[in-house]
Amino acid sequence: MLVDVLLYGSGAAVIHFLLIGILYSNPLVSRMYLAEENKNRALRVWKNKKHYMLLMFTGSLIEAWLLSLGYLLLRSAFPRSGSLITAVVCSLVLGFIRIYPRAFDKWIQTTYPVRLIVVESVNGMIGSFVIILSMRLLTTL
Repeated sequence: MLVDVLLYGSGAAVIHFLLIGILYSNPLVSRMYLAEENKNRALRVWKNKKHYMLLMFTGSLIEAWLLSLGYLLLRSAFPRSGSLITAVVCSLVLGFIRIYPRAFDKWIQTTYPVRLIVVESVNGMIGSFVIILSMRLLTTL
């Protein structure tokens, strides 16, 4: 199982990293962040983009490994462990576990803009689906 997590989870991480890049670089989301950068100290402005991208990829890789492990363990609780429906249900469960604590914490303890919390929550759920569905595809090849 560890080999599956490292091998397929790494593939899922690359797919996830590319998709998240597309989601956050679209003009609508970019404008939302730019509008808040000067108004809100909670938004970090990265001076070194190369360092930021390296940290983001490392974080995505670890995140994908953890979600991959969670998926491989959780799917065995379902009668049809390799089915698409099982993967979707696992994506919802693991995605909510991944997204909810951070979003709720930001909402109640910071001045982080609510609309950006929503954007990050939606993108986080999409990212969870991408990782889990990639794992399902890669493990069934």
